[in-house]
Amino acid sequence: YGVQIEPANASQFNLPGSTVVYNFQVTNTGNHEDTFVVTAGSHQWQVTVPATVGPVPRGQTISLLVAVHIPADAQDWDADTVFVQVTSQTDPGKTATCQLTTIARLYGVAFTPANASIEGLQGTTVTYTLQVSNIGGYNDTFTVTVDSQWAAQVSPVIIGPIGPTQSADARVTINIPMGLPGGSFDEAVVTA
Repeated sequence: YGVQIEPANASQFNLPGSTVVYNFQVTNTGNHEDTFVVTAGSHQWQVTVPATVGPVPRGQTISLLVAVHIPADAQDWDADTVFVQVTSQTDPGKTATCQLTTIARLYGVAFTPANASIEGLQGTTVTYTLQVSNIGGYNDTFTVTVDSQWAAQVSPVIIGPIGPTQSADARVTINIPMGLPGGSFDEAVVTA
């Protein structure tokens, strides 16, 4: 009797509150048909495994689906690792183990610089160049907007799709109106 499981290590990520499903291949490496008991080692997140897989004819392979539920309150980069073991029902000394690591990933965006200030004369235009960075775990597209008391524009308005850790520039142009009292200022808020 004998058993093998592949892959030996697997890792996936998804959003908090979702379920990740792993598909493993269990091969009966023995000379007789066998059924295999499936157990999950210690873990923090909910893990679902079947009680058994099989019967599996000698030399044949069967799929083993393992589901890991990421808690809804998981934070970005939270992770849980579990070892799943398959054991011959006929010869409990014959086992194979695989390791699953499941990671919670979120969507995210950041601006660089976070704050900026430029002085300008009345009737002129000032331009800020902001770096829009994808700090999440997924390819994403961002809509950039500006809220200002003075006339303002963003270019481009749509940035992306850009991958995790990638960034692109957005230019914010603000027109300083004529006839303002000295020391006037506008605080524009840029969001994505």
